[in-house]
Amino acid sequence: MTAKLKCFTQKRDSYYYTPTIKGKTKWVPLGKDKSTALLRYHSLMENGHCGVTIDQLLDNYIRSEAFSPKKLSKRSIDTYEYGMVHVRAGMGHLDAAEVNATTISRFIHAAPGSSGNGWVSPLSQAYKRGILDGLVDSTPFRKGDIQYKPQPVRVRLVTLEEIMKVREQISPHGKFFIDMCLMTGLRISDILGLTTDCITDEGLEVKIQKKRRSHQVLLFKWTPELKALSHSISLFEDGTSTTAMSKRFNRACKVVGVENLTCHDVRRYVLQEAKRRGLNAQQIAGHSNASQTANYTLGVPDSVETLPKLECARVLYI
Repeated sequence: MTAKLKCFTQKRDSYYYTPTIKGKTKWVPLGKDKSTALLRYHSLMENGHCGVTIDQLLDNYIRSEAFSPKKLSKRSIDTYEYGMVHVRAGMGHLDAAEVNATTISRFIHAAPGSSGNGWVSPLSQAYKRGILDGLVDSTPFRKGDIQYKPQPVRVRLVTLEEIMKVREQISPHGKFFIDMCLMTGLRISDILGLTTDCITDEGLEVKIQKKRRSHQVLLFKWTPELKALSHSISLFEDGTSTTAMSKRFNRACKVVGVENLTCHDVRRYVLQEAKRRGLNAQQIAGHSNASQTANYTLGVPDSVETLPKLECARVLYI
């Protein structure tokens, strides 16, 4: 009689490594071929690995208090959820104990564009939580070990004419977003996060998340235009996401024939216009250093131009 192997389980046509960790049974797939599954099983047992996959590490993080509105902003939760989808697709089946800095670096560079840099953020947090819960012994995310992609700098001079063409074709939600961005220069997520609670006697009070658990409060004093626009803030209390707004904006761009323009370029236009007028674009943007602002204003001449007063773009700092 063949002795039963500890934590080696067959279910339907597949084999699994099923260790019990903190009272919970983990199901680590080993494959459908028994010989291959046994080799994989003995490898895990010899190396002392608990057999927790990246998928299970992420699931553990999602169940924890660290992944909750008490600890993270809605913007961070949405971003992490989006990132986890791609991490699961590329690395979800891997044993968390076997993943190292090289594995993650390769994953980042295989991701399209510069997106890979952002997709690993929830994975890093999942490892930290995994250490606390005893699922893994260490994290591969050590300073200097991960090779991130250099962020490409986008040079795009945006005109008000382009923005207003898109505004004519976009939904009421989109019109409000464009008008509010032109008046305040706020980020997409900050505008979509506005609620009626932001309306005060003095003006529009907006809480901007700078770092984890750190916020900056901006007060935009009332002007007739901003006061009139504030009555439409309730449009976004249904929880419109940045992805949904981007799709609406892109559809409108396609209809009017404006190419290479994104909804974030409305903010880009405001900062470029501020530089043209000789104003402090960094202060308007709320950036911590000038290099961040420079990424928005590349290509704009340093010389101050005398421009006519705009009908729609009335940044309150101008």
